[in-house]
Amino acid sequence: MSDLKDRLKNIKLVLFDLDGVLLHNEQDEERIKEITGALHDFGRRLAKYDMIVGILTARENDAITSQLEDAGNIRVLTSSLDKVSLAKKLLDEYNLECKNVFYIGDDLFDIPLLKNCAVSAAPPSARREVRRIVDYITETEKAESMLDELCTFLIKGKENPEGE
Repeated sequence: MSDLKDRLKNIKLVLFDLDGVLLHNEQDEERIKEITGALHDFGRRLAKYDMIVGILTARENDAITSQLEDAGNIRVLTSSLDKVSLAKKLLDEYNLECKNVFYIGDDLFDIPLLKNCAVSAAPPSARREVRRIVDYITETEKAESMLDELCTFLIKGKENPEGE
């Protein structure tokens, strides 16, 4: 656990897979707005700790990805199954390294990035192969609850309680 705490202290870039992690076949526009609002709040809270939030998705640009980008303080990179290449674009842009990345994914395409980032996570509905390799499995898969849980997890990792 101490190793995980040390790695959490270096996190500056928090990345999500979109489909299967934040979205679960949502088509309802109102539900998308709720998730977008929760993600915006999540990004705002983490910005206080100098963390950047991004989404990496194989999804093509569409109304949902545009809505997420329009929410502000969320970087959205689309149109590639190669999540490592998408993450590299952000790492280069912000002059960061893999040791600064937290990534949550759920599918086989996410495994290369999950293995290369400092701290990895998955929702409970992730494929078994993914759950086996991550550092953390969230308690819930509902987007708003997961974002609250991850916010607490990441912020606690940044704080250095007395006596540690």
